[in-house]
Amino acid sequence: MTKPNLALFDFDGTLTHNDNFSAFLWFATPVWRMALACPLLVPLKWAWQQGWLSSAITRRSVTRLAYTGRRRERLEQLGQRYIAGRQQHIFRPDMLAKLHQHQQQGDTVVLVSASLNLYLQPWCRQNGITLLCSELSYIGNCASGGYQQGDCANQIKAQRVLARFDLSQYERIYAYGDSDEDLPLLALADFPYLNGSPYKKSTT
Repeated sequence: MTKPNLALFDFDGTLTHNDNFSAFLWFATPVWRMALACPLLVPLKWAWQQGWLSSAITRRSVTRLAYTGRRRERLEQLGQRYIAGRQQHIFRPDMLAKLHQHQQQGDTVVLVSASLNLYLQPWCRQNGITLLCSELSYIGNCASGGYQQGDCANQIKAQRVLARFDLSQYERIYAYGDSDEDLPLLALADFPYLNGSPYKKSTT
């Protein structure tokens, strides 16, 4: 029996035109809360732009400021509204076609993203895609400000895939990303692609 293929896709910047983590932050955060957080958000953004803070650290800090104490049901409702209202225009047609091609071939398609499950889960469920991503943690019914399994970027992307899948059970492994945070994911693949082009993995 022929083994299936495995296709691993990043989300923001790979399947989509834009950064949905930031877009959802502005969509879901009340104006009053954003105003209170601005004295901290502005220096965070500046430090990130200067390269003093990594994207992963910045995301964790912003998540804490924006979502701590907010009710799970409300955040999930906002996530569903966000993706429902934007899925017609946020996706790159060429990469969405590539994803659908893998599905039509019977490949196992997995979304591996540092973006949040709040808006990714509804879309993945609708399209029959397995999801590995950053997930908010909760204390009772309120967001704690942290993640259940860490920020799903860099090495954590590869770790999450390896914890979920036995790669020896797949004939070919494809991976698609757009940034340095995706390189550990691309390292798992027989056919890695960075920004739509074949990526030559380091042999060192």
